[in-house]
Amino acid sequence: MSQNKYASNVVEKCMEHADSTERELLIEEIMGKSEEDNHLLAMVKDQYANYVVQKVLEIKSEASEEGTEG
Repeated sequence: MSQNKYASNVVEKCMEHADSTERELLIEEIMGKSEEDNHLLAMVKDQYANYVVQKVLEIKSEASEEGTEG
């Protein structure tokens, strides 16, 4: 989904501008419904997808500080 430079940028922007429900759907897609579907490890190791993971962490951190879901 984001292992391409431009796709990574698009996913990051989607995370920034999505509402909380849409964000959770994107995060669920990254995390997967089971261990076999979990894309997080591959994304962390990827030269472009790791930026999406950083964006997710940034958004979740900001949401925690604000006391909202994110």
